[in-house]
Amino acid sequence: RITNTLNIGLSIDARRANTNAAGLDAYPIFMHAIQASPVYKPYNSSGKFNYINGQPNPVAETSQSGYDNNRNESFGATMNFEQRLDVLTKGLSLKGTASIIRNSTFQKIFNTPYLLYKDNDEASLMNVNNLNKTQLNQNINEEDQVTLNASLNYTRQFAKHNVSAVALYEQLENKGFIMGGLKRDFVSDIKDELNASGQLEQSLSGTSTLGDARRSFVG
Repeated sequence: RITNTLNIGLSIDARRANTNAAGLDAYPIFMHAIQASPVYKPYNSSGKFNYINGQPNPVAETSQSGYDNNRNESFGATMNFEQRLDVLTKGLSLKGTASIIRNSTFQKIFNTPYLLYKDNDEASLMNVNNLNKTQLNQNINEEDQVTLNASLNYTRQFAKHNVSAVALYEQLENKGFIMGGLKRDFVSDIKDELNASGQLEQSLSGTSTLGDARRSFVG
């Protein structure tokens, strides 16, 4: 309460979640672990990731296939007020609410083929997601929603009669954008940035959207 006639409220909610996983999805990793022979050894005698007849090494897949990182953020704030306007006429009041919601998602998938070694230290390159080269897939998605509403209320009793009236206004707007990039022409997997690749095997995309916008009056 600000004054005897004015009340104001504010609510804020924020969340951020980070998810870090292997470059290869969990399903094929578990599938390869189940399919592996029970006598299969993930490491050879020299301590390197073992190669057995060209089969994937599920232990190597968890740490050598790259990464899949996701960051999800959300923010919401709502402010409301109520102002009694008895100074103008008894029973009159004005109420209003303003809210904003923002959601954003950032995903970065960096797939890197990995090496398995035989006991004689001969190396063999294993594909990741059916690719024998490094791949970077990066996506950004942001959405905003803004809502404004107000109501002018009148309630008063005259003798045995009750009189009430209301006028309403609401405004809603949704907007956002999506942007993504995919590149494979990397000389090395040391630097995991889109600008570190060459000009071959690349695709970029992006859209900006106004999902919904409207104004409503009732009175």
